[in-house]
Amino acid sequence: MIKAIVKDYHSILRKSEQYILLALFFTIPLSPKLTTVLIIVYSLVSLLTFERKYFRNIWFRKPVFLLILVYFILVIGLSYSSDITSGFSKVQTQLSLLIFPLFLGGKNFLREQKEHYLLSFILGVVLTSLLCFGNSFYRYFETGDNYVLDEFSRRISIFFYVEFSAFLDLHPTYFSIYIGLSLFYLLSYYHNDRKYGLIIKWTSIAFLFVTFIFTSSKAGIFSFLIASCAYFIYSLIRKPNKYTISLLGTLILGATFMFFINPLLYQRSVQLVNSFDKVWMKQEQTNESSSIRFGLWKLSIQVSKNTPFYGYGTGSVVRTLNENCIDLFSFSNCEGLRNKNSHNQYLNFLVSNGFLVLIPFLLALFLGLVRAFKNKDQVFFFFIVFMGLNFLFESILQRERGAVFFCAFFILFLVCQNSQKNTEYV
Repeated sequence: MIKAIVKDYHSILRKSEQYILLALFFTIPLSPKLTTVLIIVYSLVSLLTFERKYFRNIWFRKPVFLLILVYFILVIGLSYSSDITSGFSKVQTQLSLLIFPLFLGGKNFLREQKEHYLLSFILGVVLTSLLCFGNSFYRYFETGDNYVLDEFSRRISIFFYVEFSAFLDLHPTYFSIYIGLSLFYLLSYYHNDRKYGLIIKWTSIAFLFVTFIFTSSKAGIFSFLIASCAYFIYSLIRKPNKYTISLLGTLILGATFMFFINPLLYQRSVQLVNSFDKVWMKQEQTNESSSIRFGLWKLSIQVSKNTPFYGYGTGSVVRTLNENCIDLFSFSNCEGLRNKNSHNQYLNFLVSNGFLVLIPFLLALFLGLVRAFKNKDQVFFFFIVFMGLNFLFESILQRERGAVFFCAFFILFLVCQNSQKNTEYV
């Protein structure tokens, strides 16, 4: 009798995990606070259903184990950090590097479950997009003007870039990453044979593509175009078909269309090219986002040469760059680089904890890529390439929105099985 009750209780908890995860993926683009609550709830439920075999699965899934190792290195890095307060904050922000590998990395999911979680996430992205457009139109009808002044008294549109999603505390870079993954999944993989399924799919794609343009994120948009076009070209080489050709053509036309309807994106792209020439070729520094980013890369590379193996300690990146900037740039140029991280995840790891943390992180990405290739999981393959490119332009894991998104999907793809053999519903 008692065994039956315990078994039923255990079964209920395991079924509840699935619904908690669905809600968790849905809230990732909407609300970090709500996502955090759901992560805590999921962790508690997982503890009650934890089985010994999960440890074995984690050990044999090397990328999962490597992410846990990365987190522990970050914790150890607190011992020699010059900024303990910031270090503790970063360890807390990047807790997803430990939570998802521990409580999700030892389980096995069916392919259908992965699709459910992806669709739940996409619904969250669509709702977030609707809220952003709704907020912008509300502000427009309330004030009668679609421009506001920023801190430098520059006129910026409430429909583009930072102002478009600022009310959700959602930076355009993260928003564009969410949309990029959603678009690729809908374009390359998702099929719906239900009535009006095709209409719903392409309406969602068109709406998300328009939202993508309005984010005006150079890193997210260019990374998506590079990763998706490379994938579709590779698919054409392996197996030419009309659908892939049409998708590739649509992406090229869509990319061209972006620059016609979004002058801000065109302007920021031109600034990107000019900034590269000034910073790397002419050794000049200007107070513009791309120029600042390139300057931070140069500064991070120079600083990391002093302690390449173990870095300056977790959370010490901003302070270290501030203290060493004057050695590379003039005082006036350093003012534009102050109080910023490396704006490159790889360099950020290199400055904070050196090759000690960068090597296992890169190895986790590489082994994940191998796993995706072996399993012929094109969405997982795209995800790693897409995120790998974005890591070049932004320190994605330094904010909770980026850390949760990356860890949740990276582990989800790793634990998904292509066949129904040796799988379990969670």
